[in-house]
Amino acid sequence: MQGVAAVWRMGIFSLCVFCLRIYIAAEFLQRGVAKAADWHAAVVQFTLDFSLPLMSPVWSAGTFVVADFVFSMLLVLGAFMSSACAGLLMLNLAALIFQSSIWDLSRPDPLLFRLYSSACLLFLIAWGPGALSFDALRRAER
Repeated sequence: MQGVAAVWRMGIFSLCVFCLRIYIAAEFLQRGVAKAADWHAAVVQFTLDFSLPLMSPVWSAGTFVVADFVFSMLLVLGAFMSSACAGLLMLNLAALIFQSSIWDLSRPDPLLFRLYSSACLLFLIAWGPGALSFDALRRAER
């Protein structure tokens, strides 16, 4: 009977991890879509508020939009999870370091999003993508 309980717990855990992956990916994808939809505003934001050293604002905005899309899709699929999570963590780190308005505590939502999503991404790196992922499927084939 212990085997059934262990499989049940593993199934629930995999479902929870899958839901967490979808939630985090949806949040980053929403930010990427918003930047892509209003490209001029994104370039202005990367010019005034989020200026990365050694990169022009157009390249910075483009890099963030592409990274939001690519890493979010990898997260949804559960493919190359460590790389996808590390990429999104790098986006969060860049925002925490270079975005000046993120530390404005009169509107804490951007800061809280970066901190919460970083904690979730670190959890996903530590525990893996779960059984509902391409990574698990690839491991099972070996």
